Amino acid sequence: MNTTYLEVTDATENFIRELSANDDPLPLVELKVRQAIAEAAVKTWYEEAEGLARREVHDSERQRLDELAFELHAAARVTG
Repeated sequence: MNTTYLEVTDATENFIRELSANDDPLPLVELKVRQAIAEAAVKTWYEEAEGLARREVHDSERQRLDELAFELHAAARVTG
């Protein structure tokens, strides 16, 4: 892997974490919007970073980022 791939991957991961950094309960609609943004970020990362790393590495990173986005949003608290 080259540095550019790692930088792009780290930036995407950090972006997903920032979307989930709110400790306060959020309305369900807000969580759904944030989830959609996280999914779009992973999709864009996958398309743009493709070719910068071996296919197996790229696919495993996508799986990891998808799981991260799901887990962080699943752990978020929802308001009434």
